[in-house]
Amino acid sequence: MAVRTLPSRSCTPDAVKELPPNFEPSQFDVITPPEPPPPDPATQRRIVAAMWLEDNLTQPRRVGEIFAQWTGGTQRLQRNGSLRWEGGRDGTDGHWLTDLCEAQKLLRVKAFLGTDGSWWWTCPETAEQAQTRMNAA
Repeated sequence: MAVRTLPSRSCTPDAVKELPPNFEPSQFDVITPPEPPPPDPATQRRIVAAMWLEDNLTQPRRVGEIFAQWTGGTQRLQRNGSLRWEGGRDGTDGHWLTDLCEAQKLLRVKAFLGTDGSWWWTCPETAEQAQTRMNAA
């Protein structure tokens, strides 16, 4: 198979004649595209919420405790000696429950009713966990 080389118009003498009189070689420097604008504040809040939820949902947790922790609540000692998140106010420190719920959808967090009657959130299993479960079956 024969390879044919096509002539390049930019290297021909005619192309050099077409250059403007005030031409400078720096006009051919590499031009980097402008950086994309930062996401809008609502998107930034949802990104922060998703990262926070992913870090704080390593095991199933009560939804009420997650909401209280996200909105600036405190851990309080219960009568049985355990610590539990309580309080918090929507919008504290710029943390809104709507952002946390959007993060829950984004991360595909599963909700279930626990044996204690409370709603719980859990992260869906990872690919490794699914593979392990399938290999065990």
